[in-house]
Amino acid sequence: MAARMIQLSEQTSAHLLHVPTVTAWAPDAARAALPEVARSLEAALYEATGRRGIPVLAGWVLGHAAASGLMNRPDPATRDRVLIAEHPLRCAIFLDQNGRALSSEHPPRVLAGDPASLVDRLVALDSFRDPAFSLVALGRWGKALGRELGIPPIGRSMGQDLWIAPGRALIEEQWSETTVACVAADDVARCLRFAARKDIAVCFSASQPETAPPPLLADEAAGLESIYIREEHGRTARIDARPMGAGFVQRLERYGDVVDRREIAPRRVIVTSSPALKGASPRLARYAVSAPLGRAARLTSVEGLSTYLAEMGCRGWDVLLHVEAHFGGLIRESLWPGPPRMRLGPWLALRLAEELEAEGRGDSPDAEELSRAFPFLRWGEHELCLIGTLDQDQDLSIDPRGFVFLGDREIGQLSCLAQSVLGMLEKTALVDERVNGWGRLAALVVDRDLGGDFAEQAGTTRVDEASDVVSAHHVGELSWIHRVSELGPNRAETRIVARISEELVRLARLARELAPEAKLRVVTSSLEGQPRLAALHAAGLRDVTSMH
Repeated sequence: MAARMIQLSEQTSAHLLHVPTVTAWAPDAARAALPEVARSLEAALYEATGRRGIPVLAGWVLGHAAASGLMNRPDPATRDRVLIAEHPLRCAIFLDQNGRALSSEHPPRVLAGDPASLVDRLVALDSFRDPAFSLVALGRWGKALGRELGIPPIGRSMGQDLWIAPGRALIEEQWSETTVACVAADDVARCLRFAARKDIAVCFSASQPETAPPPLLADEAAGLESIYIREEHGRTARIDARPMGAGFVQRLERYGDVVDRREIAPRRVIVTSSPALKGASPRLARYAVSAPLGRAARLTSVEGLSTYLAEMGCRGWDVLLHVEAHFGGLIRESLWPGPPRMRLGPWLALRLAEELEAEGRGDSPDAEELSRAFPFLRWGEHELCLIGTLDQDQDLSIDPRGFVFLGDREIGQLSCLAQSVLGMLEKTALVDERVNGWGRLAALVVDRDLGGDFAEQAGTTRVDEASDVVSAHHVGELSWIHRVSELGPNRAETRIVARISEELVRLARLARELAPEAKLRVVTSSLEGQPRLAALHAAGLRDVTSMH
């Protein structure tokens, strides 16, 4: 890409100066390897926010630190482009060699002819972040509502269908919902009248309720009435209309139980129900809501499990009763149609034995050596009991002490995760918090446990609820350290993640000082992997190698 200066318009710069959400940015030696246009755009954004950071616009995370590198993607379809923005639910945005902004769709769409125009478009979307009036209509009504309001379409952009009249209204059509944000009460009243004519279920809100027209709903009966039911991949999705246009309730049912319930409000505020987890930290409680975690009550029974263990003559497995009482029936549903991302509980494993065995769950290299029936298994020297599943190819098991193991059937590898199920969930919540806040930044991996002294000298603090004899997490302002002990099937190692290359260089030097013979490797397949490795080499740490 040819070098050029990025000039943002006065209107865009004025908006960026007051954007409430920004991500950290700091000079980084790795930027030297980036295309000039990418570095120039980031510098312009940084200056426009009053040097507060890089703005987050309409949900898109921009820039080097936030989008994890503006890196060249290994995908051949995007190898000549640099990543400039990412969104948790929509397409990523790249800059090509001519400076055009392209979507990550196949084939890609041209979103803007140059970086400044892309920022202008994102600012236009972001300007409706807190509109005077909002409504959500179930169904794809964007084209009809655009005609109703006289708003021209701008086509499919940023991974969604949009109609925008700057300073007046925005219509966004995505999946089975259409969202409208309006400045004037007249426009939202026209939308509500349209919905009434078409018998469309809508919900509505206003930042100043006293000025709002009355909300309309196709069915204003007391209570909830299902207006959408869909069954797929073993679960049922129901959307119910709340009376008087107050909103919608979405319920996901799995195995005959509601495992997730969330309220969809017109201001995009979502409240999710989640099970109470005894002893959970505030972080884990937040994770239970955001994941989301649900509980299939019909798939939990301490009494049934106790009877089964007695009939099987299983002595020394009382830990299963504790797990069942506190965590039995936990399910993590995917936000997309498909099987659960996590199923947890000994009784759940028993009740779903036929389904899990059909999936190959509980298989291990030494399964035939164990006389007990499913869900007991042996993996190497470890006698385990299957208590759940993760994703498609990973099993959760427990030993008589309560230690939790992860078996990856695809690669035939067993690892110990935590000293307890609660500890495993706490560690999962911490990793989720770090990844969501920092992105999947490349780790520096040291082939031994550098110990608590290293973490203390690094300026990090031990997270007690997410640490035990198996592994420990330490976090700081610019770094995150995960120490794994030599225990059971685990090999000792230390993983170091830093927000900026300068911090990673500092910690790598400290690691080399404490362990001169240790092997240091950077996970170059992760975001920012190659720039981080280059920064370490430039700092004189030439013996640091790469790993995938």
